[in-house]
Amino acid sequence: MSSQIKKEMSENEQMYLVTIAKLEEQGYESPVALSELANALSVLPVSVNQMIHKMEKSGLVKYYPYKGVEFTSSGRQLVMRILRYRRLWEVFLVKDLSMSLEGADALACNLEHITSDDVADRLSEFLGHPAVCYHGNPIPQVEEDGMTLFEGMMLSDLKIGESAQVMQVNADAVVTNFLSNEGIGPGIRVRVLAIGNSGDMLLESQKRSVHLSAEMTSAISVGWPKNN
Repeated sequence: MSSQIKKEMSENEQMYLVTIAKLEEQGYESPVALSELANALSVLPVSVNQMIHKMEKSGLVKYYPYKGVEFTSSGRQLVMRILRYRRLWEVFLVKDLSMSLEGADALACNLEHITSDDVADRLSEFLGHPAVCYHGNPIPQVEEDGMTLFEGMMLSDLKIGESAQVMQVNADAVVTNFLSNEGIGPGIRVRVLAIGNSGDMLLESQKRSVHLSAEMTSAISVGWPKNN
């Protein structure tokens, strides 16, 4: 799916594609029910039905009566391109311009519509090719056969000397707040300094050392492990 086809789409159509993708990320099974899509978009089901049939004619989605909607191959490639643009801008706006996450998300949503593949590639290189945005969602990467999402791994699977970017923290508020105070959260790169016999880890995060229990390391998913 080319950038030219993306330009020919309305912002409303792009919003539908992104919303379907986000529902999938939240765990909704594909095909996504139109009622769930209508609820997420805060629009009437009849409006969703009309738009989905229009997008089906464009070859972006496939509609299954009484079941829901799912992406075609070209539709999925296109939505991953859009998400790549949005999430790269979010990282830039928060990291380099010190914007709030809420403000960055709103502006990134506007910037995605006027971004090209070349600009996105330059932005990704400037940012050090981040694997995740500050919401903890993966940023689609460019591969030879198109866009792909990196499947994360657990922090506890890393070896001594490897570094990776935190993607998500799947823990309760107490643990999440503790990790945040220690400088560990989505978008932050950590490096494994040592591993204890019980699975606990000594990490380097933002130029400081942090010791985490095995229980905590198993609650953190990371992406793009590297050897330092």
